[in-house]
Amino acid sequence: MGIKIINAKELAKNQEKEVHQEEPAPIKLQATINESGYLQFENDTARALDLRSISAAKFAHDEQHNDVLYIILCKNADDETFDIRNIFGDYYVLSQLLFDNLKLPYKEMIIEYELKKEDNPDGLNIYKLEKANERTRPKNKMPLSK
Repeated sequence: MGIKIINAKELAKNQEKEVHQEEPAPIKLQATINESGYLQFENDTARALDLRSISAAKFAHDEQHNDVLYIILCKNADDETFDIRNIFGDYYVLSQLLFDNLKLPYKEMIIEYELKKEDNPDGLNIYKLEKANERTRPKNKMPLSK
């Protein structure tokens, strides 16, 4: 009868090698229009975009398809930009005026976007906002106090 001892240290080394060889999954860049009309970034997205070094954003649309939106992240604010704020650790674009103008129903609906990096010759941080999900916003069920 041929038996072989299973070496615990070798198994641990092999497992460690496998764990280190796995590449991290790419981060899905996401943002949601909150009930106040601000574009709120997921924490992983904020880190991946390095939003702590970004102070403003511009929005653009496709001239042939008005419902296609782009966001351009800017280090400095100017007359065309919307401010980006860090509020309690979350990053928001103060974009209520834009979404009101576009007549997006953010007060009734949760509108989620996936951000896709756009190639451009100027090297700008341009992302296409692709609608990923839209669903009815839950109603506040707490009764108002008298």
